[in-house]
Amino acid sequence: MKKIVEKIMRKAVYCVTLSIVCVGLFVGWLACLCLNEPDIEYEE
Repeated sequence: MKKIVEKIMRKAVYCVTLSIVCVGLFVGWLACLCLNEPDIEYEE
């Protein structure tokens, strides 16, 4: 029983870490888009 719980916990930690990384990348990408937009408008 303990081994099953350990496996689930490891999978949960892996999934949560992956989610945080994905959200971090998405937020970073959005921030880059928002920061780059004024530059494009300024050049036109």
